[in-house]
Amino acid sequence: MWRAQKHHGPYPYPNYGVIQLVHDIGIARYNSFSFQVNKKFSDGFNLISSYTYAKSLDDTSGIRTQQSPLFPQNDLCITCEYGPSDFDVRHRVVASLIYDLPFGKGRRWAPSSKILDAVIGGWEFTTLGTLQTGVPFTVNVSANTALTNTIAGGTPSVRPNVLSRQFYAAHQTVGSTGQWLNPAAFQAPAPGFLGNGSRNMLYGPGVENFDMSIDKNFAMPYNEHHRLQIRLDAFNAFNHTNFANPAKNIDQATFGKITATNSSTPARELQLAAKYTF
Repeated sequence: MWRAQKHHGPYPYPNYGVIQLVHDIGIARYNSFSFQVNKKFSDGFNLISSYTYAKSLDDTSGIRTQQSPLFPQNDLCITCEYGPSDFDVRHRVVASLIYDLPFGKGRRWAPSSKILDAVIGGWEFTTLGTLQTGVPFTVNVSANTALTNTIAGGTPSVRPNVLSRQFYAAHQTVGSTGQWLNPAAFQAPAPGFLGNGSRNMLYGPGVENFDMSIDKNFAMPYNEHHRLQIRLDAFNAFNHTNFANPAKNIDQATFGKITATNSSTPARELQLAAKYTF
């Protein structure tokens, strides 16, 4: 049952600003299930894939780190912060494909001409794909309505009251005209009260990313142990846009809207490189 908490104010030391105490406490639990599939096919085709289902819970990640509030909502109840870790990712799939094209010396289709072998032989294609669900975030109230004196540097720690469990918009869209969350599900608590919303109770959009590379390997004619590799790498090869978490302060005009992209997966980047081994 959702209940608001009354703060124990007034300030014990009204002549002081924010008083910080940092100490080593906390509870953390991590459970996961994962499996991996490796398959070597014929003609140089290899597939490595894995899936992980995980659940990470704690009461301290994000306090003074990550992107969560600097302080707990209630300094007298650290265990009230218990919830998903800032880095909690429930589902994650990673697949890697390596394909040595079957052309060239020692392959299925080996040309008799050395010139042709130099052109069509030694090619390799590699791709790495990642699909994962989003990370959690905490809905906040910018104004310190609870009078906790724990807001510093513009970092709110007061959470709203939950009015409905329909946290997300019926049709989630991104952009300044879109809506990811349902604003009607939250309300600022009355002055002097703490909200009943929990820490990291909501999740943002997931991540989809594919990196690819194509390599050309040359065997040096003067020494078979010397090789030259020229490769073209494409990071986020499909230029897929991954979005950041929505605005999380309920008294913001943009609350519940996603107007930024995920900085961990930038737009497509290309890289040309050469490597000489001996």
